[in-house]
Amino acid sequence: MAKEVFVVESLEDFLKLADKVDLVLRIDPYLIAYYYGLVFCLDLSTLPDKDVREALQSLKTKTIFVKSIKTTKELLRGLSQ
Repeated sequence: MAKEVFVVESLEDFLKLADKVDLVLRIDPYLIAYYYGLVFCLDLSTLPDKDVREALQSLKTKTIFVKSIKTTKELLRGLSQ
């Protein structure tokens, strides 16, 4: 797993990258793409509303929305109850 995260500043650059991957994770306020062992992210909170809508619309078919992140231990504890 990658230890570094490359922050992409422009929507256009992230969309070029996202075109090459099968899926993009949305963990608000970030869009995250994993490409050739590297993790790239775009901070949606830094973009104007118009660009956020464009990003989400452009990536609609390959975006997976992650509501929360849990450890395996937390998940197993919840399943055993």
